[in-house]
Amino acid sequence: MHSFVLASTGAIAIWAGMILDRRKLITYRVTLVLGIFYLINAVAGVLLGDAVMQRTGLYEELVRSIAPGFLELSAQDHIMHASFAIWFLLDAFILKRKHRIQG
Repeated sequence: MHSFVLASTGAIAIWAGMILDRRKLITYRVTLVLGIFYLINAVAGVLLGDAVMQRTGLYEELVRSIAPGFLELSAQDHIMHASFAIWFLLDAFILKRKHRIQG
């Protein structure tokens, strides 16, 4: 499931990049939303990460109830999500400045 979400957001990003010539505002908004999505994932992952959950004893039960079978709250995931967030937010910022997008 995790790979499906990553592949889906990647496909959305490619689609948004391909329509850049026609719809700069749509490309900007898609890139911004993807950046915010990954930023929320990174922050939530750190706040609900392994160390916190293991100390509270809720780790196994919480992970299984949120996303049975595919969610792993590891440092590598948090770093990857933060990297994607920085990439997409920086791209949105550059698009906005380069094309003088309002909104």
